[in-house]
Amino acid sequence: MSKGTTEGHAHVAPWKKDEVNRLAKLLTDNPVVAVAEVSGIPAPQMQQMRASLRGSVAVVGSKNRLLAIAIQQAAKQRPGLEALADKLHGQSVILATKNNPFKLFKSLKAGASMAPLKGGQVAPHDIVIPKGGTPFGPGPIVGELQKVGISAKIEGGKVVIAKESTPVKAGAIVSPELATMLAKLEIRPVELKIDLKAAFEKDTMYAPETLAVDESVIFGQIGIAVRTANELSLQMVWVTPQT
Repeated sequence: MSKGTTEGHAHVAPWKKDEVNRLAKLLTDNPVVAVAEVSGIPAPQMQQMRASLRGSVAVVGSKNRLLAIAIQQAAKQRPGLEALADKLHGQSVILATKNNPFKLFKSLKAGASMAPLKGGQVAPHDIVIPKGGTPFGPGPIVGELQKVGISAKIEGGKVVIAKESTPVKAGAIVSPELATMLAKLEIRPVELKIDLKAAFEKDTMYAPETLAVDESVIFGQIGIAVRTANELSLQMVWVTPQT
Protein backbone atom coordinates (compact mmCIF):
# COMPACT_ATOMS: atom_id res chain seq x y z
CA MET A 1 0.00 0.00 0.00
CA SER A 2 1.50 3.35 -1.06
CA LYS A 3 2.12 6.14 1.38
CA GLY A 4 -0.91 8.35 1.94
CA THR A 5 -3.41 5.77 0.71
CA THR A 6 -6.53 5.38 2.90
CA GLU A 7 -7.81 2.24 1.20
CA GLY A 8 -9.18 -0.18 3.78
CA HIS A 9 -9.54 2.52 6.43
CA ALA A 10 -12.67 4.55 7.13
CA HIS A 11 -11.72 8.21 7.24
CA VAL A 12 -13.60 10.30 9.77
CA ALA A 13 -13.09 14.04 9.75
CA PRO A 14 -11.49 15.29 12.99
CA TRP A 15 -14.28 17.81 13.54
CA LYS A 16 -16.83 14.98 13.56
CA LYS A 17 -14.87 13.10 16.24
CA ASP A 18 -14.64 16.28 18.32
CA GLU A 19 -18.35 16.92 17.88
CA VAL A 20 -19.29 13.40 18.95
CA ASN A 21 -17.00 13.59 22.00
CA ARG A 22 -18.49 16.96 22.97
CA LEU A 23 -22.03 15.63 22.69
CA ALA A 24 -21.20 12.40 24.54
CA LYS A 25 -19.70 14.40 27.41
CA LEU A 26 -22.87 16.48 27.61
CA LEU A 27 -24.90 13.27 27.85
CA THR A 28 -22.76 11.77 30.61
CA ASP A 29 -22.17 14.91 32.67
CA ASN A 30 -25.84 15.83 33.18
CA PRO A 31 -28.25 13.79 35.33
CA VAL A 32 -31.20 14.42 33.00
CA VAL A 33 -30.89 14.38 29.21
CA ALA A 34 -33.52 14.32 26.50
CA VAL A 35 -34.11 14.32 22.77
CA ALA A 36 -36.46 16.89 21.26
CA GLU A 37 -37.54 18.00 17.80
CA VAL A 38 -37.40 21.62 16.68
CA SER A 39 -38.49 21.27 13.04
CA GLY A 40 -40.44 24.23 11.69
CA ILE A 41 -39.54 26.70 14.44
CA PRO A 42 -38.43 30.01 12.88
CA ALA A 43 -35.06 31.34 14.03
CA PRO A 44 -36.45 34.30 16.07
CA GLN A 45 -38.79 32.07 18.08
CA MET A 46 -36.04 29.49 18.57
CA GLN A 47 -33.77 32.19 19.97
CA GLN A 48 -36.51 33.24 22.39
CA MET A 49 -37.00 29.66 23.55
CA ARG A 50 -33.28 29.18 24.08
CA ALA A 51 -33.17 32.43 26.05
CA SER A 52 -36.03 31.29 28.30
CA LEU A 53 -34.09 28.10 29.12
CA ARG A 54 -30.66 29.69 29.49
CA GLY A 55 -28.97 28.82 32.76
CA SER A 56 -31.12 25.77 33.44
CA VAL A 57 -31.30 23.74 30.23
CA ALA A 58 -28.64 23.34 27.54
CA VAL A 59 -30.08 23.01 24.03
CA VAL A 60 -27.55 21.51 21.62
CA GLY A 61 -28.19 20.59 18.02
CA SER A 62 -26.17 18.67 15.44
CA LYS A 63 -26.70 16.24 12.59
CA ASN A 64 -28.88 13.34 13.64
CA ARG A 65 -26.19 10.87 12.60
CA LEU A 66 -23.67 12.46 14.96
CA LEU A 67 -26.26 12.73 17.74
CA ALA A 68 -26.98 9.00 17.39
CA ILE A 69 -23.28 8.08 17.56
CA ALA A 70 -22.81 10.30 20.62
CA ILE A 71 -25.79 8.68 22.35
CA GLN A 72 -24.39 5.20 21.68
CA GLN A 73 -20.99 6.29 22.96
CA ALA A 74 -22.46 7.81 26.14
CA ALA A 75 -24.57 4.68 26.70
CA LYS A 76 -21.37 2.76 27.50
CA GLN A 77 -21.33 4.72 30.76
CA ARG A 78 -25.11 5.10 31.10
CA PRO A 79 -26.82 1.84 30.08
CA GLY A 80 -30.33 2.40 28.74
CA LEU A 81 -29.44 5.76 27.21
CA GLU A 82 -29.16 4.17 23.76
CA ALA A 83 -32.97 4.12 23.47
CA LEU A 84 -32.87 7.91 22.99
CA ALA A 85 -31.35 7.36 19.54
CA ASP A 86 -34.68 5.94 18.34
CA LYS A 87 -36.30 9.32 19.06
CA LEU A 88 -34.16 11.26 16.58
CA HIS A 89 -36.51 12.45 13.84
CA GLY A 90 -36.57 15.63 11.82
CA GLN A 91 -34.40 18.44 13.16
CA SER A 92 -33.35 17.14 16.56
CA VAL A 93 -31.57 18.58 19.57
CA ILE A 94 -30.23 17.20 22.83
CA LEU A 95 -31.43 18.78 26.05
CA ALA A 96 -29.28 18.54 29.17
CA THR A 97 -30.23 19.76 32.62
CA LYS A 98 -29.94 19.20 36.35
CA ASN A 99 -33.71 19.65 36.72
CA ASN A 100 -35.89 16.58 36.99
CA PRO A 101 -37.72 15.44 33.82
CA PHE A 102 -41.05 16.90 35.00
CA LYS A 103 -39.55 20.36 35.50
CA LEU A 104 -37.83 20.07 32.11
CA PHE A 105 -41.15 19.31 30.43
CA LYS A 106 -42.81 22.25 32.21
CA SER A 107 -40.00 24.59 31.16
CA LEU A 108 -40.44 23.61 27.51
CA LYS A 109 -44.20 24.06 27.72
CA ALA A 110 -43.81 27.49 29.35
CA GLY A 111 -41.49 28.58 26.55
CA ALA A 112 -43.93 27.65 23.78
CA SER A 113 -45.53 30.37 21.68
CA MET A 114 -48.46 30.54 19.28
CA ALA A 115 -48.08 31.46 15.63
CA PRO A 116 -50.45 32.07 12.70
CA LEU A 117 -51.00 29.47 10.01
CA LYS A 118 -49.35 29.84 6.63
CA GLY A 119 -50.91 29.05 3.29
CA GLY A 120 -50.39 25.39 2.44
CA GLN A 121 -50.08 24.29 6.08
CA VAL A 122 -52.34 21.66 7.60
CA ALA A 123 -54.76 22.90 10.25
CA PRO A 124 -53.75 21.34 13.62
CA HIS A 125 -57.39 21.37 14.75
CA ASP A 126 -60.75 22.86 13.77
CA ILE A 127 -60.30 26.61 13.35
CA VAL A 128 -63.36 28.22 14.92
CA ILE A 129 -64.12 31.90 14.32
CA PRO A 130 -66.36 33.14 17.15
CA LYS A 131 -69.27 35.47 16.63
CA GLY A 132 -68.53 39.06 17.63
CA GLY A 133 -66.78 42.30 16.83
CA THR A 134 -63.54 42.93 14.98
CA PRO A 135 -61.21 45.95 14.91
CA PHE A 136 -61.97 46.57 11.23
CA GLY A 137 -63.94 49.45 9.81
CA PRO A 138 -66.29 49.13 6.81
CA GLY A 139 -64.54 48.21 3.58
CA PRO A 140 -63.66 45.40 1.20
CA ILE A 141 -62.59 43.19 4.09
CA VAL A 142 -66.25 42.16 4.50
CA GLY A 143 -66.16 40.50 1.10
CA GLU A 144 -62.73 39.02 1.79
CA LEU A 145 -64.02 37.42 4.98
CA GLN A 146 -67.08 36.02 3.27
CA LYS A 147 -64.93 34.67 0.43
CA VAL A 148 -63.00 32.41 2.83
CA GLY A 149 -66.13 31.17 4.58
CA ILE A 150 -66.38 33.64 7.45
CA SER A 151 -69.80 35.27 7.75
CA ALA A 152 -69.35 39.04 8.25
CA LYS A 153 -71.42 42.21 8.16
CA ILE A 154 -71.31 45.91 9.07
CA GLU A 155 -72.84 46.82 12.40
CA GLY A 156 -72.41 50.05 14.33
CA GLY A 157 -69.73 51.28 11.95
CA LYS A 158 -67.60 48.17 12.46
CA VAL A 159 -67.16 44.84 10.77
CA VAL A 160 -68.56 42.03 12.93
CA ILE A 161 -68.54 38.27 12.57
CA ALA A 162 -72.22 37.53 12.07
CA LYS A 163 -72.13 33.95 13.33
CA GLU A 164 -69.63 31.41 14.57
CA SER A 165 -68.02 29.55 11.72
CA THR A 166 -65.40 26.89 11.07
CA PRO A 167 -63.70 27.80 7.79
CA VAL A 168 -61.24 24.90 7.99
CA LYS A 169 -61.35 21.53 9.72
CA ALA A 170 -58.52 19.68 11.45
CA GLY A 171 -56.21 18.04 8.91
CA ALA A 172 -57.31 20.23 5.99
CA ILE A 173 -54.87 22.37 4.03
CA VAL A 174 -55.23 26.09 4.69
CA SER A 175 -55.49 28.30 1.61
CA PRO A 176 -53.22 31.37 1.35
CA GLU A 177 -56.31 33.62 1.41
CA LEU A 178 -57.67 32.08 4.60
CA ALA A 179 -54.22 32.13 6.23
CA THR A 180 -53.94 35.86 5.51
CA MET A 181 -57.38 36.52 6.97
CA LEU A 182 -56.74 34.47 10.11
CA ALA A 183 -53.55 36.44 10.69
CA LYS A 184 -55.51 39.71 10.33
CA LEU A 185 -57.97 38.41 12.93
CA GLU A 186 -54.96 37.58 15.16
CA ILE A 187 -55.91 33.92 15.28
CA ARG A 188 -52.75 31.94 16.03
CA PRO A 189 -53.50 28.22 16.24
CA VAL A 190 -49.99 26.85 15.65
CA GLU A 191 -48.02 25.96 18.77
CA LEU A 192 -44.30 26.47 18.34
CA LYS A 193 -42.39 24.49 20.92
CA ILE A 194 -39.31 22.43 21.56
CA ASP A 195 -41.10 19.11 21.20
CA LEU A 196 -39.67 16.69 23.77
CA LYS A 197 -39.65 13.09 22.51
CA ALA A 198 -38.14 11.33 25.53
CA ALA A 199 -36.13 12.13 28.66
CA PHE A 200 -33.67 9.94 30.54
CA GLU A 201 -32.78 10.05 34.24
CA LYS A 202 -30.71 7.42 36.05
CA ASP A 203 -32.00 4.19 34.46
CA THR A 204 -35.48 5.40 33.54
CA MET A 205 -36.82 6.64 30.20
CA TYR A 206 -39.76 9.05 30.38
CA ALA A 207 -42.26 9.51 27.56
CA PRO A 208 -43.78 12.99 27.09
CA GLU A 209 -47.28 11.77 27.98
CA THR A 210 -45.94 10.67 31.37
CA LEU A 211 -44.22 13.99 31.98
CA ALA A 212 -47.39 15.90 31.06
CA VAL A 213 -48.97 14.64 34.28
CA ASP A 214 -48.60 17.01 37.23
CA GLU A 215 -45.69 15.68 39.30
CA SER A 216 -47.51 16.64 42.52
CA VAL A 217 -50.25 14.19 41.56
CA ILE A 218 -47.72 11.42 41.02
CA PHE A 219 -45.92 12.14 44.28
CA GLY A 220 -49.30 12.26 46.02
CA GLN A 221 -50.20 8.85 44.62
CA ILE A 222 -46.86 7.47 45.78
CA GLY A 223 -47.51 8.87 49.26
CA ILE A 224 -50.94 7.26 49.37
CA ALA A 225 -49.47 3.95 48.25
CA VAL A 226 -46.80 4.11 50.96
CA ARG A 227 -49.35 4.98 53.68
CA THR A 228 -51.64 2.18 52.51
CA ALA A 229 -48.78 -0.31 52.60
CA ASN A 230 -47.84 0.80 56.12
CA GLU A 231 -51.44 0.50 57.31
CA LEU A 232 -51.71 -2.99 55.84
CA SER A 233 -48.49 -3.99 57.58
CA LEU A 234 -49.85 -2.76 60.91
CA GLN A 235 -53.11 -4.63 60.38
CA MET A 236 -51.19 -7.81 59.64
CA VAL A 237 -49.23 -7.36 62.88
CA TRP A 238 -52.45 -6.99 64.88
CA VAL A 239 -54.13 -10.07 63.38
CA THR A 240 -51.07 -12.33 63.54
CA PRO A 241 -51.83 -15.09 66.10
CA GLN A 242 -49.64 -15.07 69.15
CA THR A 243 -47.70 -18.24 69.77
